[in-house]
Amino acid sequence: MDNFEKRILNKRREMDPLDPAPRIWEGIEENLENGGKQRFLSFSFALKIAAALSGVIFVFWLGFIAGGNGEEQQQAVIPEQYHEAEQFYLGKIESSKAMVLSYELDEDLDYTFKKDLMQLDSIYIQLKNLLIKKGPQPRLMENMILNLQKQSKLLELQLEIIDKQKKRGHEKQQISA
Repeated sequence: MDNFEKRILNKRREMDPLDPAPRIWEGIEENLENGGKQRFLSFSFALKIAAALSGVIFVFWLGFIAGGNGEEQQQAVIPEQYHEAEQFYLGKIESSKAMVLSYELDEDLDYTFKKDLMQLDSIYIQLKNLLIKKGPQPRLMENMILNLQKQSKLLELQLEIIDKQKKRGHEKQQISA
């Protein structure tokens, strides 16, 4: 026996009396019952994300309603800076949407993600209609850009989740090979 084998045997003897915590065994058993498939996010965590996003949308909407009532209408042309920002985020959102929709998502996450994205898009459309009716107002345009930023961030987070799931899939394939 060489030194390497002796060290392994010694370390094994030191580790044998140690038993893993019961929660670790429960996790292993649950993983085996699920056919070895691990969920990236639990349903409860996805619901927490949805609730947080809904809260952000609600606060955003309240701020818009409360702040927009007393402002005077401006009949000026929409500033170029706003138009450029809007086009930038719309392009970013479209490309991110195409990438996200090309992947098959977990049903719970897919439903929550699409619901949140549809809510944000619906609010953006309402803001855009207000812009057409009332004319350009700084607060209105800022809220539109903020909404587009939120949509972009939501899509980025979803792409990160997809990337992590793909990496885990590749790691599992390499381990099993």
